Amino acid sequence: MSYPTNTGPNDPGQSGPAQSFPPGGVPDFPDQSAALPAVNPFVGMPVWDLIRDSVAAILLLVSLPLAWDYSGLYFATPATAGGRTDVLLITTLSLLSLSLSYLARAGVVRASLEAVVLIRLLANAPYFLLLLFYLIRSLLVIPAVGIGMTLGLLGALLAALPRQYEVAAVEPTSQVIRLTRRIVLGYLVASMALVLANYVVQALASLDGWQPIPTVMGFSLMAILVILALVYALRGVLRREEIALIIAAIYGAAVLAVLVFPLADGNRALISMNFLILAGLPVVLTTPALRRSLPQMEGATRWFGVASGLLVTMMCVGGFLFFRAMVALAFPDELISFDVTMASYLFTVVSELVIMGLIVATLWWAWRELRTKSAASRWIVIVLMGVVVVLSIIALSVAAVNETASYDYASVALGFIFPAVVILVLLLPASVRRYYAYYAPKPATPAARQWPGASSAYEQGQHQSYGQSVSPSYSGQPTPHSTLGEPGAAAPYAAPPSPLGPSDNIPPHPPTDRTGPPA
Repeated sequence: MSYPTNTGPNDPGQSGPAQSFPPGGVPDFPDQSAALPAVNPFVGMPVWDLIRDSVAAILLLVSLPLAWDYSGLYFATPATAGGRTDVLLITTLSLLSLSLSYLARAGVVRASLEAVVLIRLLANAPYFLLLLFYLIRSLLVIPAVGIGMTLGLLGALLAALPRQYEVAAVEPTSQVIRLTRRIVLGYLVASMALVLANYVVQALASLDGWQPIPTVMGFSLMAILVILALVYALRGVLRREEIALIIAAIYGAAVLAVLVFPLADGNRALISMNFLILAGLPVVLTTPALRRSLPQMEGATRWFGVASGLLVTMMCVGGFLFFRAMVALAFPDELISFDVTMASYLFTVVSELVIMGLIVATLWWAWRELRTKSAASRWIVIVLMGVVVVLSIIALSVAAVNETASYDYASVALGFIFPAVVILVLLLPASVRRYYAYYAPKPATPAARQWPGASSAYEQGQHQSYGQSVSPSYSGQPTPHSTLGEPGAAAPYAAPPSPLGPSDNIPPHPPTDRTGPPA
């Protein structure tokens, strides 16, 4: 498939009006070069593709003055990406690859759509290979990478993966879709291998150092949390579950947000390798080619599943912080700082244990309300998310007052980012708002004004809102031909099961707290 280009009215294969001229005469051919209009490569380009290319260029350029990794004597000084010739060359190549699509649309490069996608991917391959080399090198030197490497990885991924208009022009079973899916699977598998290697190296190095047991236990908890996120994303790709991919992408976006959080210990230049790997999830899991390969889901089913899965994710993060506090309580002599008293240390650790226990219990309550009483649970869940935010503020305040803890990535994501996303999921999507509007109580009319045998006030409200007939007897089963998210829908979880298998995030039965019969 080739790019559509505007080459004028007399393209080969197009029939035009017949010309007549005297026998033996020579037809008068006009100057075709002057008649050809200029082709604008930006015409017809989706806005999201333009934004995607702009963000990719910005990330690649911004990464150059930032820290890439360690260098200098005993590898103690952060080295910038622009200070390394190899990184500068591959960044330039990735920036040039962004223009390939526009050159093809303008007709400057005569290549098929599949060829352009493959060439752009090959142009960014050196960036990924060199980055993999530096990641392996960091395992042998110091297990930390620079924020410039993280932003550069995001920019290269955005530059390499197919665009929305390219995916829209091919079938879901095309070579472009299959190739992108293999790239995403390879990224997830390679990420899990790097996380495991990073854990083994750090654990072995900690055995000969100070505080070996609590340090190894802390590394183990972090590795388990990262591996669970990657396995969940891998499962979503293999089973083509859109909900799992959205949740994993939100998880990675939360990690990326806290990396650039203004309170992140003075914007430290060097971070853990685990954060770099998780920060790439939003790009690879939301690429248009991967979304094209997924089965379509109804709006309310998708967003209720995302909200439920996010609550489970928050419980996992809260459990990680709870067990980390237990490790700190079990080894106070090894983990206490020299300028902190034992009483202050124990007060902070015990407070974190209690607060994290309350947060996990609150999240479980919200998850149970959303799963069993979805029609009347929105404001309950929103209030409980506010409780989580308040408890997180208390935990951070206690740690700051007693000077026993610094900025914590997991605490910020759990206490502020995830609750905000859950609230937005329950308030913004149109299908979710229609669902709650349908089950909202209708204003009752005085009983004296009702004619004998007339329908109830609830049924009258339904007739006035949607103009649909309502059966006076309700069997408790959803309407067989109702569409989820539209008026008359039974429940956000009443969609037919996917042929690829049921999802763990969607209950197989509709909610039981119906306030009235569905239309």
